[in-house]
Amino acid sequence: MDNLQLCHDLTNPLAQCLDSPPVKGCVEEGMGGHPGAFTDIQLPGCNIACGKKITGDSETELAFYDDLYSVTGLPDYLESLKTFLPTYYPGEKCKKGDNGYFVIENIKGGVGNNVRTLDFKVGKKTAFGRDSGHVKRKKHKLLDTRFSHSDKIGFRLEGLTGERGLLEGVVDEAKKHKDTSGFEKNALQRGKKKLQKSLYNLSPDFIFSHFFQTKKQVKDIATELDRLDREFIEPTRRVIEATPNEQTIGFIGSSILLVIGSDGGTFKLIDFAHPKWNNASVGCCKKSPGDLHKKVVLNYIQGLKSFIEYFTTWRNMHYRDLPDTVELKPLNIVNPQEGGRKKRKTRRKRKYKKKRTKKKARGKKRRKTRKRRRKK
Repeated sequence: MDNLQLCHDLTNPLAQCLDSPPVKGCVEEGMGGHPGAFTDIQLPGCNIACGKKITGDSETELAFYDDLYSVTGLPDYLESLKTFLPTYYPGEKCKKGDNGYFVIENIKGGVGNNVRTLDFKVGKKTAFGRDSGHVKRKKHKLLDTRFSHSDKIGFRLEGLTGERGLLEGVVDEAKKHKDTSGFEKNALQRGKKKLQKSLYNLSPDFIFSHFFQTKKQVKDIATELDRLDREFIEPTRRVIEATPNEQTIGFIGSSILLVIGSDGGTFKLIDFAHPKWNNASVGCCKKSPGDLHKKVVLNYIQGLKSFIEYFTTWRNMHYRDLPDTVELKPLNIVNPQEGGRKKRKTRRKRKYKKKRTKKKARGKKRRKTRKRRRKK
């Protein structure tokens, strides 16, 4: 990391960006993924990209990006796959403190104002026995089967960002309408990301209905999902089933990130810490024993296919009800955690006041007793 230059961001801007207006950042509360895994990086041109920390699994993701962008002679469906990934900036690696970062596109910068995102984890399984340790395998099996409906529909919601109060408002609505939202109380709903963990069981219909705001947002994403199915999913399915030795790529625990704003919508496939690529010349991906590669690829593309089907069903039912444009206003919702702190403070104050009143009454009683004794 010592040979990397310092990252530029709003606290350490490029010289040409000193007087530039604020730009939508990459990092937001409510993002999926591990806390602290991302940071904002300022690029030439003053746009803000996403810096991903180079550590552990993300080293594999970095190696995958490097291989995908350097290997030549890829089949058409793998060349097409690149267009559905965030743009990778191989020359922009940098460091903050002791951490190094590689840089990918911040797709929130291209959809206008009032940006919202949905992060869906793809696949009925998010860990495979021969590719994971015992603890991780057990943990992800619980996530896929008990704490979410991934094993049934092939994906789950991991993150939701947007205007202030959006995440809290959606979770609150889900609790009020459990019969339609699918919300279920679970043991994971605590700690820093307890609100995100409340998203795991929400139904696709409920999620999409509380996320999309205009016809154009839905139309833009529908067009791109159709292209994903036509150019990557279906060709990959045909190859993996008919000629399994041909090059194919699948991912374990990858996500699809939907992004909408005042100018429309888009999506990207993200999170490639566990790629499976049956190309012996690449160094990013461990060789898969037996038929594991085929299982991983099918798990991934079937999860994407299921997501597209649920989205299409919702669109057919609700598209006409959406307005062409909408004035987006932030929700004025108090964070439940902040509300809790205020209540606890009030309770402590009441308890102290009550204790003080009792102490005062006891003192008064003792003074009366002493006064009576002196008279006697």
